[in-house]
Amino acid sequence: MKIKDQFHQKVPMAAKMSDQIAQFFSPGVIWSKLPKEERSENLINNNLYPTFQKYLDLYLNILFRAEEVDLKFQKELINGQIQYLEYRKSKDPARPMLKVLFGETFTESLINNLLFKII
Repeated sequence: MKIKDQFHQKVPMAAKMSDQIAQFFSPGVIWSKLPKEERSENLINNNLYPTFQKYLDLYLNILFRAEEVDLKFQKELINGQIQYLEYRKSKDPARPMLKVLFGETFTESLINNLLFKII
């Protein structure tokens, strides 16, 4: 949360994320929309990228210290991943653009069998 708070002192948050999608993200997620102007490159180089590096370091630190969780918690995690994949399959914002570019059959195959395939 410290990393997020430090970032948002310099870069404003985007409009509130819907509760439907927020359930899939950490409260520490950075949710911002960069302006389409020259200063965006400065924000990316001096704020966004260094913040990404901090998040990556934190993630790797947690990952390498992680221990196996019990079977019940594993099932909860897998269920959460499946719920997210189902949500994305039904609400993928790129679907209309992909349909125009590649047609409906290819788009649905891409979304269902590659991008958000449930194993």
